[in-house]
Amino acid sequence: MPTYNQFVFEEIPAIGRAWTDTNPGAHDNEQLFEKVGEMSWRRLVDKKEMWKIFEEIGVNGADYGYPKPVAPPAGTVAPLHIEGEHFRLPDNTLFQWRGYSMFLAYRRFLAGEDLRPDLVVLRAHKVNLLRVFGPLPWVETPDYRAEGFPMDRLGAFFTFLASEGFYCEWVPICYEFDRARQRALVQHSYEIAKDYPNVLIEVANEPHVNHTDPVAILQGVERYGVLSAYGIYGPYYTSANDPLPTLDYCTIHTQRDAAWHRKARHAQELQHTIGKPCISDEPAKAIEDNFNYPGGKRIPHEFVWHHAICSLWTNGSTLHTEEGKWGRAPREGMKQYEILQAVANDAWGKIGPEWQTGAYKGSHSSGSPVDHIQDVWTYSSLHPNKALSVRCSVSAPQPINGWRVVDRWGAGGSLVELAR
Repeated sequence: MPTYNQFVFEEIPAIGRAWTDTNPGAHDNEQLFEKVGEMSWRRLVDKKEMWKIFEEIGVNGADYGYPKPVAPPAGTVAPLHIEGEHFRLPDNTLFQWRGYSMFLAYRRFLAGEDLRPDLVVLRAHKVNLLRVFGPLPWVETPDYRAEGFPMDRLGAFFTFLASEGFYCEWVPICYEFDRARQRALVQHSYEIAKDYPNVLIEVANEPHVNHTDPVAILQGVERYGVLSAYGIYGPYYTSANDPLPTLDYCTIHTQRDAAWHRKARHAQELQHTIGKPCISDEPAKAIEDNFNYPGGKRIPHEFVWHHAICSLWTNGSTLHTEEGKWGRAPREGMKQYEILQAVANDAWGKIGPEWQTGAYKGSHSSGSPVDHIQDVWTYSSLHPNKALSVRCSVSAPQPINGWRVVDRWGAGGSLVELAR
């Protein structure tokens, strides 16, 4: 949703111009206020998108600065490789991981469901990678167990996602079952994935929670060069002296407390420690206002802050939603859709992969490009002549030390690009 200033000083006047343009001389001030008020109410309370309001008025929203979003075309995806702390494309340009939890997408594919409408929504919101689960112990998925798990269509599923322009992080081990069967499932996953350049493998989901041991499971397994993560991050939250086994990259599920948004920084700390890419791969879950879930979150700008901070120095992040748990994209009118939209517009749409190589700066440290406020967390990606700062508060960081504002956006102007 817009900020107060955007709504009052940009959107309401635009709606008024559109209505008066289509009703010249057919209204007085009272009628104008009534009509604009009605449409503005739908924008604010019903969360109707601006382009839809203009469509109802009978004009093209693009003429007033609010075009109808168009999903980019589907297409094939290029293989990734890793150099140091970064994923790169074949031409060596930096890759930005813009993931979405789509846990039951393969189960839906097996059932013959059409995933394309969901993928159109995700593609339109800049998602380029789906995190998909293998067999599960959930009571809701009795047909999706490790026993007799249908691997025969997994290659077709990977092909389908590639044709739609998506990478896939496949997670074969999501619960505890016979070790030999776990190893066989993982080996089979690699034998299939090796032929699909759009596939990465996270061996296990939350192994310290689900009582699995991806290091032991992988003993004797041939990985065929498929980029992989163990899924291990538990030691980060126990003791700094605990070893953290790492394959090609690392995934972390950051803490989901009240300060969860700023704890995106944990991915950067872990990446710096291991010297390999680290992805915030399942942060706090986006949920609806009427849905209760421990650690679930509903405030769009908090999601913007989390995913923006990940974009400052790491390769990216994965948006986690309740709809995504079931292999679906959120629908318009849902809080989760509003959150997806906010992340697409204010994080992934504004912070490109080039920011990944910046130096970390907290506003409390010397050389910060922005001011420091006590007990308010502000982080910057610092380059020689440019910087990008994210403040985890509805307030605007102010430039210092010779820096000047190039662009400002987000809740309260809390994200700012600077130059000097």
